[in-house]
Amino acid sequence: MSPALPRSPVLALPDLDLAAWLQHCICRTTCGCFALHTSSGRATAQRTWASLRQACAHHPQAARIENTYRDGKRAWERDKLIAATLSRIAPHTRTAVRIRDAFTTRVVSEALAHGVDQFLDLGSGHVYTSAAHTVVTRAKVDPAPRIVMVDNDEVVHANNIIHLERTNSDVWSRTFSLRRNAFAVGRLLNYLDHHEVLDLQRPVCVLLIDLLHYLEPGLDTSSVTRRFIRRLAPGSWLAISVLTDTPLLAPARAGMRTALRETTAQWCQAHAQTLPPLPTPRRHAEVERMLTGLDLYPAGTGITTPRRWPLPDNTRTPRAPFSIAAVGHVPARPTPIAQAIA
Repeated sequence: MSPALPRSPVLALPDLDLAAWLQHCICRTTCGCFALHTSSGRATAQRTWASLRQACAHHPQAARIENTYRDGKRAWERDKLIAATLSRIAPHTRTAVRIRDAFTTRVVSEALAHGVDQFLDLGSGHVYTSAAHTVVTRAKVDPAPRIVMVDNDEVVHANNIIHLERTNSDVWSRTFSLRRNAFAVGRLLNYLDHHEVLDLQRPVCVLLIDLLHYLEPGLDTSSVTRRFIRRLAPGSWLAISVLTDTPLLAPARAGMRTALRETTAQWCQAHAQTLPPLPTPRRHAEVERMLTGLDLYPAGTGITTPRRWPLPDNTRTPRAPFSIAAVGHVPARPTPIAQAIA
């Protein structure tokens, strides 16, 4: 069994003035997150794969906001207020979370059916509402699959550890919760390999679900997928979904394209009150670059939407927040002899 992983204390939210939301963190002397409240600060941290941001007990956080759309047990009052704001801007928000969970369930189930028994969920959020964790730990296959859940929020990680300690030994032994920078691919994979959490000589299913649109604008999102493709064993899976403000197909009615773009911009702007990083919609060409080097699965589907995968998209009435998705396999690498012949 893998060695015990580091754990973090549970943090409490102090009673702070709500009017200070739009200001720099008033906890700056203790949590240091103020460096992430400028675009240049976020880009520097992500470009250099800096150490994890320190915990901030002032701003709402993405995983807790999304928890509001599930059962709300891990959401604080401020998270719930932001969630309500997002829903007012884009009433489809709660449905989009359910669609994403269903997409994750289908991907994990399909990977299991193809014999993959190692899963890496990046930006995982809370374990007890995780669609990926539910499918993996309930799977009745041999060998028993395992899942590594990576989130850079200290409170989320601490709550995950507490939840796992209360589960049965089988679930505990198949689940690993890590607080790590999901964009620091090299460091993350080195850690998992060194501590024998995952066997990188065998296929791994990597879930990049609604994550890469949090990479700061100006940084290359394809560099993240490229690092995984280079390091993972052939037959590994990468599942990707990202926010966009451009539909794949022509909308059914005039004005829908403009409405999607405007609503998405307002929805992203509302996240300015949350702990960075912040979402930025991505263009289709950028997603295509993320997929370079993968064999898309199933063949012929290409880029689609979380609602439709594994089928091609047929969305004619796109609603924000609108995501596009794709799943691919790491292809077999040519042997030195094959390369010489070529």
